[in-house]
Amino acid sequence: MSEGLNDTDDDQKMAMLRKAFQMFDTTKSGYIDVLKISTILNTMGQLFDDSELQALIVENDPESK
Repeated sequence: MSEGLNDTDDDQKMAMLRKAFQMFDTTKSGYIDVLKISTILNTMGQLFDDSELQALIVENDPESK
């Protein structure tokens, strides 16, 4: 029975992440611009220089442009 709850939680988290992604993917290209990612992270207090941000993107999105 707990597996069903985990599936529901996972589905809700995925829906929330998709909605957030769509908010930042203003061109509906399936990608978020690196400058926009940098701005979002900086706003959240996460400061990265260009090389750190690029490494973070490559690590988490091997198909990144």
